[in-house]
Amino acid sequence: MGLFFVNEIVKGYEGNILVENMINKPDVYSIRIALKNGEVITKVVTTSIDTGRPMICESQHDQPHKSLQWTFNSPINSVEVSSTACGTTDIFNQFNDKKITTILDPEHSHFPYWSIGIQPKRGGNKTHNVQFTPLDINGVRFSIRLPSAESRMEGDQLAVGDDFDQEVGKLNEHFKGEFIG
Repeated sequence: MGLFFVNEIVKGYEGNILVENMINKPDVYSIRIALKNGEVITKVVTTSIDTGRPMICESQHDQPHKSLQWTFNSPINSVEVSSTACGTTDIFNQFNDKKITTILDPEHSHFPYWSIGIQPKRGGNKTHNVQFTPLDINGVRFSIRLPSAESRMEGDQLAVGDDFDQEVGKLNEHFKGEFIG
């Protein structure tokens, strides 16, 4: 019901709603961890999809996990993450020495594909941890487009695509199962 009312309001403003399926995709990441003692460690990890959810492993022989964690005896200086799907490298080096730092995928800021947790040493434990987790983005994304006041003054209209009801019908095709009676 809520989406129906949103659609009616958007129509009243002569806008449209774009609908897009979001699905998890497998990827390969290279994670380069530079420690303050000068040591540099590179981890190559692979994400796979298991019953629609992202899983991760370090080698083909490992069991997939929801996340991977590495422990070091030296503080973390920087972390670099490269993805084969994006083709970019993100470098992070601003960490709080007293608190856990969580970093979300900056290439997909609205729907991050991964997160990194940096945990400095705690109490008597002298280890520092880095945890890499692929995030579940499965779902539907709705984008609302409304014409601006300026475009209304100039007489431009927002290009309205397919009827919203047709778009919802297309999305439902993905979730329909076969009924055998």
